Amino acid sequence: MPGWRSRWRLVLLNSLTCGLEICVAAGVTYVPPLLLEAGVQERYMTMVLGRLPYCYWRSWVGYLTATGGIGPVLGLLFIPLIGSASDQCNSSYGRRRPFIWLLSGGVLLALLIIPRADLLASRLAWGGHTLQVGVLIFGVSLLDFCGQVCFTPLEALLSDLYPDQEDLAFSMFSFMVSLGGCVGYLLPALDWSGGLLSFYLGGRAECLFAILILIFVVSVLITMK
Repeated sequence: MPGWRSRWRLVLLNSLTCGLEICVAAGVTYVPPLLLEAGVQERYMTMVLGRLPYCYWRSWVGYLTATGGIGPVLGLLFIPLIGSASDQCNSSYGRRRPFIWLLSGGVLLALLIIPRADLLASRLAWGGHTLQVGVLIFGVSLLDFCGQVCFTPLEALLSDLYPDQEDLAFSMFSFMVSLGGCVGYLLPALDWSGGLLSFYLGGRAECLFAILILIFVVSVLITMK
């Protein structure tokens, strides 16, 4: 039976798994309020990660909102390709870690974009309501895509490091995913608007996503050290 040191090492190795699930769950859950604040109608908001009926595509907002479902579609297409590419990678840093770093960068970029979609849109001379929604949907799609695809090299890394203890390794992986999901869905339910952090950062959304960024960066550093 593996000792507590081995189990603790598994917990540390799966820190990114937990942090990733926290960010994806919390980020995607908090998108509907942001869409409502941007002025998107509820019938579009509820379909941000799904497919809209054909009649909704006749408006720009409907079209942009429908593209929010592209994240899972791209994930379906690219997961096998990234898995195959990581198997054939000859980097001195390892086969899996370059892909984990790249996808983690995408998640971090998405966490920076989503709460600042209005600010980014206003910086452009031709920016407006439609551009704000488009930037927000881009951030959501990027978070969904990179977050889901990143689990593939993480699972492969576990298989590489624990070929003789895969049952234990993937049991811990499943536990950390479940733990991350619980925490991720809980965070948006808390009221962050009354704290000092929210006051200094400029709002509830900025506060929540700053916390997510902190959690994610720490989890990346723990796993990838």
